[in-house]
Amino acid sequence: YIKEQAKKNNCWILGSSFPVKKNNGIYNVAPLYSPDGFEVLQDKIFLTPEENLEWKWQSGSQIHVFDLNGVKTCILICHDSEFPIISQKLSEIQPELLLVPSMTGDQAGAHRVRWCSQSRCIEHHCFAVVTGITDEGPGIREYVGQAALCTPQNPFFSTEEELGPWNQGALVNFEMDFSLLRKTRANKDLIFPTRDQKTRDLNSIVISKKER
Repeated sequence: YIKEQAKKNNCWILGSSFPVKKNNGIYNVAPLYSPDGFEVLQDKIFLTPEENLEWKWQSGSQIHVFDLNGVKTCILICHDSEFPIISQKLSEIQPELLLVPSMTGDQAGAHRVRWCSQSRCIEHHCFAVVTGITDEGPGIREYVGQAALCTPQNPFFSTEEELGPWNQGALVNFEMDFSLLRKTRANKDLIFPTRDQKTRDLNSIVISKKER
């Protein structure tokens, strides 16, 4: 259905993630399709305790990097946006756009995904689009969500939160200027942590315990 709608409407469509049985296990997979039929199936890397311990799902091991109309893009499914190791892996490729589909059961979870996505934008000087489920999900449980656009948070981009309506289904339009993003990435006066950390010998940074 998603593939058909992408072709019919001549646009890229990212579907919500859902369980897929493969390799003798069940994975949480987010599908993305382009108008010409290009497909990305992104497995969730880090499972929640419910997915892992109760549902016995399997973890993915690859983060796909792909060209979305000339924009270097990755998909981070919900909880994956919260892990420093994933951010460290992303620093090797410096993505320009992160797509973050999510399913959260309370306001704290929705904020956690959005705020961590915002942190990724600051670290990688990129954009992130966050979406959330607002209907009943597995177990007939209420889920809450909110669409959001996260930016690098510097004077060239909006520093105000760009949000859709809270816990309501809606079509929300966000504008992203990738030409400006690339131009500002080259500005040495702007904060760009994953670029600037390359100037340091990271092995020289140690954690030491300070005794009283």
